Amino acid sequence: MFNLRFLPELVPARLREGFRSVFHRFFSSGDEQKPVVELGIRKMFDASLSSGGVKANLGGTGFVLLLRVAGLDKLIDVVIANSGGFVPGACLKSELNTKTMLHKVMYTDFGTLLTPKVGALARYWALLRKQRFELILPAKGVYCSRSYTTFINEVISEGGQRPWPERFMTVATSKSGHMVAIACDGIYKYVDGQRIMLSQTPPSLGDAAAATAAVPGIIDSKDLYGEPLFDGVLTGDGRCQINPIKQHYGDRGHKLIVFDVGEDGIKKSPWLRVLWNIFALGRGAPVESAHPVESDNVIVVNCRIEGFHGLEFVLPLKYKWRAIITGYLATARRLRKAGLISVETHPEVYELAHEFRRALMDEETLPTVVENALAERGLW
Repeated sequence: MFNLRFLPELVPARLREGFRSVFHRFFSSGDEQKPVVELGIRKMFDASLSSGGVKANLGGTGFVLLLRVAGLDKLIDVVIANSGGFVPGACLKSELNTKTMLHKVMYTDFGTLLTPKVGALARYWALLRKQRFELILPAKGVYCSRSYTTFINEVISEGGQRPWPERFMTVATSKSGHMVAIACDGIYKYVDGQRIMLSQTPPSLGDAAAATAAVPGIIDSKDLYGEPLFDGVLTGDGRCQINPIKQHYGDRGHKLIVFDVGEDGIKKSPWLRVLWNIFALGRGAPVESAHPVESDNVIVVNCRIEGFHGLEFVLPLKYKWRAIITGYLATARRLRKAGLISVETHPEVYELAHEFRRALMDEETLPTVVENALAERGLW
């Protein structure tokens, strides 16, 4: 139950129970179809999902799953998603149901949606020059994302039948290094504190996804309204965008919940860091990106996913489920600490968490145990 130990002991027991009842009705919900009961003024949050390739995609899916199981998705106002976090972020604000979201994430190998344009040797050469490319921003890469664009449009927007999700935004980087915000009300470029409208209407979700995931020199940039656009991690706040929400929607006094998968473990490799510096000719972007810091208004869910790197797109089902579970459990721990959920107010969250932990005990049966647990709850 929500911690009410701060109430003075002189408050009558019946009045304290009244407070408990109100908090219970506010924070608890059954499945994702039940409405959240509002208090006089509903407490709202914003959410930011970080970049991080397939780790951000899978871990972010676990983040969205927990919010929906807990009913907290209805308390999320603005969602900003960057690069690898785009798919779960768009799912969170779209009409795509949880069951479809999980099926599409689990049975899509995102590596097949990136089409190689050159041979393997040239692709390895490009990866070695990654830090240099992040500085000079070449428009062409060694992969084309056209199939990825098509996938996003078909799955999340149903071939254009669903509009751009309201209060959902993403960020890309212009050739000049400026931040470009893409939202339901258009596309805007921010230059020296000024907002320049590039279009009053947003592009397709697929085009926006391709723009924010365009790793310079690796994945082709996306031309939108005369601007070649690149990965959003290169501008703004780095891996997890925070300030663009206030810049675009104003300060509404909402707390922000950030889902951050951190840096890839491969970046700690001394020999790889040496190679990146050598092939960048000593003039490349930093290896690590900026990450969010906890504050009174920022809740950071730190999620560390091990066993593969962020650009390893073709994975066995057990690896994918493990990453989704990791995202779910990390979110449960942090939101419980923040007082947003508890065993008493959200028993369904912890029942599913128990099943997930049980699944982790045997990797071979993991997919079956997880899928059965979700199916029992109408989520698979």
